[in-house]
Amino acid sequence: MLALLVVVHETGSLLLGGLASSVGFVGLLLGQSELSTEGFLVPVTVVAAGEANVRALLCLRVGTLAGNLAGDAPIAWIVDSAFPSLGTTAIRPGSH
Repeated sequence: MLALLVVVHETGSLLLGGLASSVGFVGLLLGQSELSTEGFLVPVTVVAAGEANVRALLCLRVGTLAGNLAGDAPIAWIVDSAFPSLGTTAIRPGSH
């Protein structure tokens, strides 16, 4: 996402920003890194198979949401503090 914002800020092109973001995604895949949403459908299949209940799934999802927000908020603050000019740039792709 940071690559998208920096490229859009510097070039004004959402297309080039999307390309930069895609290159970063491919880099994650080649580096065998795991995204926060990877494998997130597995618990649903466990519930569908009857091995767990919906309450356990909801607890997992709520805990994951809380953890993602707790981890992402400081990172967003650091990026916003380091690159304040990207704030107005972030509104443009986010408003579509």
